[in-house]
Amino acid sequence: SHNWSATCWDDLNNSASSSTRSFTVDSTSPTFSAINVTSGTQKSGNLVWANFTASEALLSDPNVTIGGQPATKSSSGGNSYYYNRTLNDTETEGTATVSITGSDLAGNSGTNNTSTISTDFTAPTFPSINVTSSPATNLSLVWVNFTVSETLQSDPAVTVGGQSATKFSNTSNSYKYTRILNGAETEGTATVLINGTDLAGNVGTNNSSSITTDFTTPTLPAVTISSSNSNTSRAKVGDSITVNITASEAITAPTVTIAGQSATVTTVSSTNYRANYTMQSNDTEGQVNFSISSYADLAGNTGATVTAITNGTNVTFDKTSPTFSSINVT
Repeated sequence: SHNWSATCWDDLNNSASSSTRSFTVDSTSPTFSAINVTSGTQKSGNLVWANFTASEALLSDPNVTIGGQPATKSSSGGNSYYYNRTLNDTETEGTATVSITGSDLAGNSGTNNTSTISTDFTAPTFPSINVTSSPATNLSLVWVNFTVSETLQSDPAVTVGGQSATKFSNTSNSYKYTRILNGAETEGTATVLINGTDLAGNVGTNNSSSITTDFTTPTLPAVTISSSNSNTSRAKVGDSITVNITASEAITAPTVTIAGQSATVTTVSSTNYRANYTMQSNDTEGQVNFSISSYADLAGNTGATVTAITNGTNVTFDKTSPTFSSINVT
């Protein structure tokens, strides 16, 4: 604080003095202490706060920014202030500086930017996903291996075809999940869905992978039998019996017996097969029976044994030569 007065003289050397007055010189900038800010990593939509105390009275409320964006005063008392802001992804990501600026009654400006809030606006991603090769069928064990771009709050949730998979193992940010299919999953294209939440609460989702599933048993909608005999519904010793097979989908080559004997099976296409057997003298006469079994689709679903034709005529085997009796001659 400083005192001053003024004395004046006229031309006759008369003087007059003013009363003593005082003034204060303030060249010290205000400071901000006892600064407390929101802890932990924060995501967009979270309300964050900064509480602090000014070293002296200010001309007006201080300006506060968080990550470069303005915060709002929620309350104050004396030289203590309380500011907050709802994050909206426009702030600095990673380390958001809390900047406080204010001017004292003399106009000295003070700034503090020593405090920060950790921010994370980026959802976790799953950059490397490998799944069981397709197709898979009921009771198949399927697996999903994947990595995560960052640490998660807890184990991610994984579904296969809408049904939950179970964590088998994980190391750091690498995970393996498995599921034994039970037919409740989506048939055809079973989407692999992965959901995970990072430490800030950002949720990441990936549904770009899928497993082909097939729970349907193959059938044989067209089965016919014929003979190489001029009468295709009849056969004698030495005639070839042919069973033509058409499947509802691609299957493995079936096992076929004709007249109780192993037949030779030829692949015509993935859904069409031909079985042949040449009738022998020790084969039983009568209707030629056959059996088609041990076939499966590409997923491993096993088809039922088929023993009947779906259209046409059965073949009858006759190995007995005709005889001639009651012969009368002249």
